[in-house]
Amino acid sequence: MRAPVIRGLCLALVATACATTSGYERTSSAGTRARRAPLDFEVLTASEIATSSDMLTLDAVRHLRPHFLHGSTRALGFSSRPEIAVYVDGVYAGDVSLLNTVPLSEVREIRFAQPRDAWYDYGNSCRCANGALLVRTRKARE
Repeated sequence: MRAPVIRGLCLALVATACATTSGYERTSSAGTRARRAPLDFEVLTASEIATSSDMLTLDAVRHLRPHFLHGSTRALGFSSRPEIAVYVDGVYAGDVSLLNTVPLSEVREIRFAQPRDAWYDYGNSCRCANGALLVRTRKARE
């Protein structure tokens, strides 16, 4: 008889925790709560980068979207590092170490593309077994 009661309490606790953490809340100086949308974890925007104290693009990605550098959940094979391609304004730039060649002040957004999407966009020669980082700069045409 205790097991159903304990199970019910656990479910109620989980439901309460989920309900209170859905979305983000911010308290204004007047003490009122305003609701804002959750962050899009597949895109890193210039406004988010501006809030960072990082000076280099790779460091900003490490702090704000570290999962971009781990790649997709696809198996890594023989390599100990994930194979993630970097494209700057649609042109292949190399691996993630080359993110620092892009000035942080010029970044409009950085988007993570899953391997399947990257191969679809950039072809079979794409070195993106674990995904691609698509960097759009202010110099890019709309």
